[in-house]
Amino acid sequence: MSAADHKGISTWQYFVGTVTYEKATSLRKREDKDGIQPSGGDTTEGSRTRICMSDSKLKLTIELVPSNWGINLANMLKEKKWNEIRKKMLDKYENKCAICGSVERLCCHEKWKYDDQRHIQKLTGFIILCSLCHGVKHIGRTEGLAKKGKLDYEIYVKHFMKVNNCDRSTFEKHRNAAFKEWEERRKYTWNMDFGRYKGYLGKGVVDWLGDLQNFMKKVEPRLRKQDTTRKVRIKRKKTKRTENASQK
Repeated sequence: MSAADHKGISTWQYFVGTVTYEKATSLRKREDKDGIQPSGGDTTEGSRTRICMSDSKLKLTIELVPSNWGINLANMLKEKKWNEIRKKMLDKYENKCAICGSVERLCCHEKWKYDDQRHIQKLTGFIILCSLCHGVKHIGRTEGLAKKGKLDYEIYVKHFMKVNNCDRSTFEKHRNAAFKEWEERRKYTWNMDFGRYKGYLGKGVVDWLGDLQNFMKKVEPRLRKQDTTRKVRIKRKKTKRTENASQK
């Protein structure tokens, strides 16, 4: 999932992500074959230390993707190919969450590595997560759904504290740091690297993704500026309404 999961998603990010998905879906249906099998083994898991003294020692962490316009391998692949990956991961993690061990509502989560110097986000592998751990990973989306009354946000906070054996302040500190990092990263246009899984996509999709990324490098700075201006305008209007209401 992307940082578009965060409550601050802008209209243009949603639009581009939707177009991206529809275009990729159309291209993949025209591929004659399923694609090339990727090479290499699976990536290893992160730290499993339970003592919450720093983010590097947290067992369950928050992950916010800076910007990928709605793109991920799951919605780019044919269902058959994605199910192959998911089945392989379920077997690897013995049909349970790799973080908390739950067997309820399991999903296959993409793992990304970020190069903050060259602004490249690379897909390094997958991990099986339960719905609660997955909801913590994408806490921005979880917060948004909670505000709409579709879920109980506190359940995810408590799950984070239970898995990491920590208190509320540790969660808040980690959450704030995650969003601060996301805000910094989203200032740049990121290139997506699907690594050894690139062969699954097919040449048509890969070429189109390259064209899209080159296009976004040119237009994203202007769109981001427009988005910032819009948010400032909205904030001013809210402030003015509040002042007018207090004077009555």
